[in-house]
Amino acid sequence: MPMNVTNTAAAGTAYGDIRVGDADIHQGVIDVSTLTGVDDANNSLPVGLPIRANGAPITGGTDDVFGLVGPEPVKLQAVDHFGNVMVRGTFNRDMIEDNLGRALTANELAAIALVADRIQLI
Repeated sequence: MPMNVTNTAAAGTAYGDIRVGDADIHQGVIDVSTLTGVDDANNSLPVGLPIRANGAPITGGTDDVFGLVGPEPVKLQAVDHFGNVMVRGTFNRDMIEDNLGRALTANELAAIALVADRIQLI
């Protein structure tokens, strides 16, 4: 017997899960003034974007990585706000790069390597 299916999902970007096992998730400040151009078509930060403790993106190889945006995208708002950030765990680099739509930069990789006791990429 045929089944009628109704699409109830809102249109938008879907992101893959970057976690490999457990991950510690904390609320981190999102500094909207520094994140122009890294958001997606839905005005959200993609899952896996590395950010600093002040909520800004990684720009230098010695930046202090607070964590990776996730496990869901963070919708940017008009003012600074909190969003979920994964601060400890093992993460799939290929999935992060798929979610970002680009390869991780040399600075992002160098900064993540400095916190290898908390964040591992495989």
